[in-house]
Amino acid sequence: GSGFNPNATETELRQLFWNAEADLVFVGHTHAAIATEVRTMTLVNLGSVSNHTSADACSSYVIVEALEDSYALERRFVDYDNQAAIDKVLSCR
Repeated sequence: GSGFNPNATETELRQLFWNAEADLVFVGHTHAAIATEVRTMTLVNLGSVSNHTSADACSSYVIVEALEDSYALERRFVDYDNQAAIDKVLSCR
């Protein structure tokens, strides 16, 4: 599939997730860090640790804390040495 398009409208997201019976849904594939509300659910795209798409070149991930009757999301951004990753891949040839 095409993944969760970071530019999707609320209508498009409602169509994609119309039958999801969840309060919290994690998605991926597009590598774009997003958290948005659709109906009664929160959609979260975790971002990407090594193949990020953000202009600031930071990696991102999400920590979820399960509380008694809810949850807390914390998005974290960290620097990523792109050149070191490229060098490592090239050294595997």
